[in-house]
Amino acid sequence: MLSPHLFIWGDNIHGKSETWSRYFRIVENYRRVLSDSETLVELMELPALGIRGNSHMLIMDRDNQVIAKLVQDWLTRISN
Repeated sequence: MLSPHLFIWGDNIHGKSETWSRYFRIVENYRRVLSDSETLVELMELPALGIRGNSHMLIMDRDNQVIAKLVQDWLTRISN
C-alpha cells in the first residue's frame, strides 16, 4: 500500500482537448491500480464541486485559497 493520493482536476478536461482527455484517462487508470492495491485514493473534480475557472496550475489560480482549504480538509479527514 502506498501513501494516500488526491487527484484534483479543474475545468475543460472532458471533450475540450484530446491531450487533457488523454491525461485524465491515464490518471484514471493509475487511480484504479492504486485503489485495487488498497491505497487510499480520492478524485476531486472542481466543477462537480461548484468550483469553476481553474487551470492546470491550481496554486496559481485566483481561488487558490479555496483549493488549499479542500486539500487541508482532505488531509485532516484522512489523518483521523
